[in-house]
Amino acid sequence: MAKIPQSELDQLKKEIDLVMLIQQKGIAVTKQGSDYKCICPFHDDKNPSLIITPSKGLWHCFPCNIGGTVIDWVMKTEKVSFRHAIEILKEKGGAISPNVKKCRAVITGLKQPLSFDQEDQEIIKNTIDYYHESLLKHEKAKDYLKSRGIYSDEIITKFKIGFADRTLGLRIPYKQASTGKKLRDKLQKIGILKETGHEHFRGSITIPVLNTNGEIKEIYGRKVTQNLRKGVPKHTYLKGKHGGIFNPDCL
Repeated sequence: MAKIPQSELDQLKKEIDLVMLIQQKGIAVTKQGSDYKCICPFHDDKNPSLIITPSKGLWHCFPCNIGGTVIDWVMKTEKVSFRHAIEILKEKGGAISPNVKKCRAVITGLKQPLSFDQEDQEIIKNTIDYYHESLLKHEKAKDYLKSRGIYSDEIITKFKIGFADRTLGLRIPYKQASTGKKLRDKLQKIGILKETGHEHFRGSITIPVLNTNGEIKEIYGRKVTQNLRKGVPKHTYLKGKHGGIFNPDCL
């Protein structure tokens, strides 16, 4: 799994107001010198024992002996993975930054770009749109396109070039939920997800291939990492027969 740059993590920790983040869980926070304190939600706390240090962006509960940064708080309270917590904070962070006076959003999850009741073509289109939006946020993916001499805002927009950054799976219901199982089964049938649940195009630049009616008949993926493990293909496509612009079945 691609490592999140430390600079991105540091920027996220700097931008998120830890006190506001904790208040969003309905926890009353009181000032104590330069720090803050509150009731710890992780044990039966009678007296405020969780200390918040805004100057360092850290929180700590002494009886529990747990603490950390804004990322750790989301992981602990929302019971999500490290990467999932990052995505939640990136999406909701605008409402919990030091420049915002009031909390405007409640962290409950991530925006879902796909739905189990969508037709296959709509699912493919929305997946391409999501990958396209992801590309615009990833410098590594954009640097790869520049190194190949095919980077320009016009080209990326016109051809809906994208990047599968391994976050799509975080934005659809878990397979334990009925809606999640239905959607994941569809995505596996189409070829967006593998049977393992991983994204088929993960770590790849994605380029949709359209027919004359504007329907996406194929997706081409090209890994941006050069030193791949043995057996990992650089080039990937949707399941089944390849559909290119010269394939009569695509016209």
